[in-house]
Amino acid sequence: MGGCCGGPKGPKNDKTVPKPEKKEEEAAIEKRDEENPAPADAAAAEEEKVADGEDGEAAAAASPEGEEAPVASGEPAQHIALVSTKSGPEIVYDADALERTDEPEVYGDVDWSTLFQQMKENAEEAGKEVPVRISRRDPEDSQANKFYMAEQIFDAVVEDKKSPPSLIDLHVIRCKEALQNTSDRIVQIQDDLDNQALGGRITPNVGDGKNHIFKILCGQGTHSEKDENGNSLTVMKYAMKQWLIAHERPFTGSMHHGCFFINFEVGNPQNPIAE
Repeated sequence: MGGCCGGPKGPKNDKTVPKPEKKEEEAAIEKRDEENPAPADAAAAEEEKVADGEDGEAAAAASPEGEEAPVASGEPAQHIALVSTKSGPEIVYDADALERTDEPEVYGDVDWSTLFQQMKENAEEAGKEVPVRISRRDPEDSQANKFYMAEQIFDAVVEDKKSPPSLIDLHVIRCKEALQNTSDRIVQIQDDLDNQALGGRITPNVGDGKNHIFKILCGQGTHSEKDENGNSLTVMKYAMKQWLIAHERPFTGSMHHGCFFINFEVGNPQNPIAE
């Protein structure tokens, strides 16, 4: 009888090589794919290799707590993270008590001009260039010009201006949470400064071994809602000024820009008090 294609039906081949077990096939395929990843997966495989380390162990974190900022050869390293995890007292915020006043822009008995001049001179003695120019639109003796010059010095001296020991940015954060974050940060910075002997802690950025300047950025509030008369209903910068004064924390600021500088002294904590 003919076969299915019309030819004679051949004898049955009894010497057919048996197929490998299914598990062995799958293992062989997996091994092949691991050793020769498809082009689309090659980059991902390399990233995974780097992330896990050559020997399969987890790689060290890119920026561990207390890591030192990369600096030019010969310059001292600056820590860009805080070790302390302490918290400040719980904030009690009353929106009805908010006062939207632009004065004062300077509070307390700190001589800010002298302090920033010391910061500039200490940095220059260490070999850093600190260019400063006066404002072309504000009177030389005005608070606007003094703050403008202070910002230039701070930006030129501080290695990582956006690191936790240097700046807190409170944009798009609700007012009570922003005040709480600031309270916590103040306590943590003071704790690090007072415990430098433990190692891995921040050092005072003024360069005198004692003073450390910190920037609080609230923002201008240009995107805030306005009342029926077109006046801005911005809250954060006014709430911050009011809170700093309530806790007797000296500051120099620019209400137009919604920005403040406060100072820390090693061994002289001025932490927020419980409300």
